[in-house]
Amino acid sequence: MSDRRLPFDGARNLRDIGGYPLPGGRRVRRGLVYRSDNLAGLTDADLERFARLGLRTVVDLRVAFERGRAENRLPAGQPIETLHVELQPKGGEDLLRGVRAGNLDADQVQQGIVATYRSYVVDHAREFRRVMEAILTADRLPLLVHCTSGKDRTGFAIAVLLLALGADRATVMADYLLTNRVRRDVTHLFGPETPAGVAELMTSVQAAYLEAAFEQIESTHGTVATYLQDALGIGPAERQRLTHLLTEEAAAPGELTVYPFDHDHGVPARTLKPLLGGKGAGLAEMTRALGMAVPPGFTLPLPIAQRYRETGWPRELDALLDEHMDRLAARMGRRFGDPRDPLLVAVRSGAPVSMPGMLDTVLNLGLNDDTVVGLAQVSGDERFAWDSYRRFVQMFATTVMGVEPASLPALVGDASPADLRAHVGLLREVVRAFRGEDVPASPREQLHRTVRAVFASWDSARARAYRAKEGIDEAMGTAVNVQAMVFGNRGDHSGTGVVFTRDPATGAPGLYGDYLPRAQGEDVVAGTAHTLPIAQLEAHAPAVYAELTQVLRRLEVHYRDMCDVELTVEDGHLWLLQTRTGKRSAVAAVKIAVDLSRDPEVRLTTREALERVPPELRQRARQELLAGAGLRRPEAGLLATGLGASPGRVSGCIVLDAEAAADADTDVILVRPHTSPEDVAGMAASVGILTTSGGLVSHAAVVARGWGIPAVVGARDVVIEDDTVIVRGERLRAGDVITIDGSTGEVWRGKVENDAHPDVDAVLRERLPELLSLEQWAREHDVHPEKST
Repeated sequence: MSDRRLPFDGARNLRDIGGYPLPGGRRVRRGLVYRSDNLAGLTDADLERFARLGLRTVVDLRVAFERGRAENRLPAGQPIETLHVELQPKGGEDLLRGVRAGNLDADQVQQGIVATYRSYVVDHAREFRRVMEAILTADRLPLLVHCTSGKDRTGFAIAVLLLALGADRATVMADYLLTNRVRRDVTHLFGPETPAGVAELMTSVQAAYLEAAFEQIESTHGTVATYLQDALGIGPAERQRLTHLLTEEAAAPGELTVYPFDHDHGVPARTLKPLLGGKGAGLAEMTRALGMAVPPGFTLPLPIAQRYRETGWPRELDALLDEHMDRLAARMGRRFGDPRDPLLVAVRSGAPVSMPGMLDTVLNLGLNDDTVVGLAQVSGDERFAWDSYRRFVQMFATTVMGVEPASLPALVGDASPADLRAHVGLLREVVRAFRGEDVPASPREQLHRTVRAVFASWDSARARAYRAKEGIDEAMGTAVNVQAMVFGNRGDHSGTGVVFTRDPATGAPGLYGDYLPRAQGEDVVAGTAHTLPIAQLEAHAPAVYAELTQVLRRLEVHYRDMCDVELTVEDGHLWLLQTRTGKRSAVAAVKIAVDLSRDPEVRLTTREALERVPPELRQRARQELLAGAGLRRPEAGLLATGLGASPGRVSGCIVLDAEAAADADTDVILVRPHTSPEDVAGMAASVGILTTSGGLVSHAAVVARGWGIPAVVGARDVVIEDDTVIVRGERLRAGDVITIDGSTGEVWRGKVENDAHPDVDAVLRERLPELLSLEQWAREHDVHPEKST
């Protein structure tokens, strides 16, 4: 193989390789693949579109643009979508340096690179999968830009893909080698005095390692198609979709697509977060792949959201919404707006990344003065119908019409149907006074205005503050999910909850979460109610609890990770409204990764476990653990005990509103009845959070846990009155120092010092031996393990 010489033509562009013949008379579209070196000619509009799509490249597109503007090798203004993945097996440059130093001969170089690539096709299957997913998640693919920072690794994945689709091997190999990257590498390493024949040698080595990679695939899996199936999870249906994407012309730019939850995407829906958003991908996966009890509905995907942000409401979206609502009505056997038996829907956001509580939701949409009567008659429960109407009016007023929540009157006590009717009337009076219009009676208008509001919530102040804290790309936008309502507030055998498959604070296995009988989901996540531990569902509805336990195990095995699930129980029937991988503390991340690597049904590889818990997260887990080791728990000064929602012990001055927290120049603990999305700036500025209500999956708990901020929630003995905190008759004011422990839920007056000096190794062995396992794996894989401190 070392004698082989292939044509080396650095002047030829990969943009000219289009037209691969595929079986069935199809050909890969011309202009499909571009090198990152060939991004010259992009306009500012092109670059802005990349940003709006949330797509990244290894190289800085603007640098490439400025460097090659005059060459104009890519037609300006042409619609583009980009693929980014950087795969860098170790060894190539080290081998070249060995040649330069005279320590290696040509055969050793070739043997070393061939060995690297034989392991490469096995060890980097995960990265290859990312390449395939980047293509599969493009709803339409007018042009694929191949960005590899000149490293050729993505090029190999594209070559494997083309072979699996039936392209001729010799043609693929020849085109793969048409690059001047080798010559540039050689010149860079050796300078102008490059030894004769080195560039040609390295071109030959490229051919050798490409052949070696293909031989390894064939010896391990038999065929490239089998390799895609077994190692990457790309089956026949996905290959068919890939063929369609790579050979068909782009759809019309103005065309919009809406996806029912049971739509066949040709790929696992869980991989389509960039298209469907996190919630939409989870609903579609549970519906189609797992056949779970999910209320039917449809998703308005990210391209529609991005179109809305760019140009406003698309005119054709009105007809699309009406069409899919008609389909949903036919499936449910009831009509939207029917006064006798109305179809009601929930409209929920669904960004590609989790943003708990930051984006908008409206439930019970479709109710008005007529349909509420029909709902009461069909359900046989007038109180349930008017309670649902009250909830809808309140949510629509605040979410869609912009009425301040504090302006709306509260409902006190166990209200009768008459009380609820009166309260609905009072809410609408306040809305008319503030907005000069009533809540619309037309279900169609309700739906269209709500979808607009959910799209727009992406650009709300609270969402921007959360993204700034989390480093989330502003350009993503949010999908919208429209789903048939199921009712947790429908009688004594109904309820709602949020549950994790493991404890997100410690990583311990077992159900973790909150349940609230005769309620809807917002009651649980808002933190305004005193919820029950999820374990109490077993006493409330034992059959439902048993079913839920089985469902959660299926989800964890399917996703190979801890899952966060939103559920509703309607008249004893379990419904699933969302699933996603759950946010967790650093300690929990360590334990979960190692436990799942030992789980016989999951079997994470050690490399996958290390990817999930990189060095900085392992170091954070170590700090969290040691900070809590040997802490004193004094009886003196103990004020209250709530629920430990996010681990860690901190001391700080009391602040009673988010604005004061954000403005503080010292360590502060935000003390609130509950937190809301409007509080995120203050939460981010606080060292700890204490709430008097809410449970383990309330807004305060979820956000604090995700940010690593210690939090205690549901401290019922704590009462807030104006600028005073009262605990069993003891009064504290803003500025007084308290200490909270997010592991035990304890709250003390003053600062509790920690005089313990723990034995680091002993603490790790006793409390988190999984961290020692991860660091051992890191040493074995040479992934820079953290050193003990």
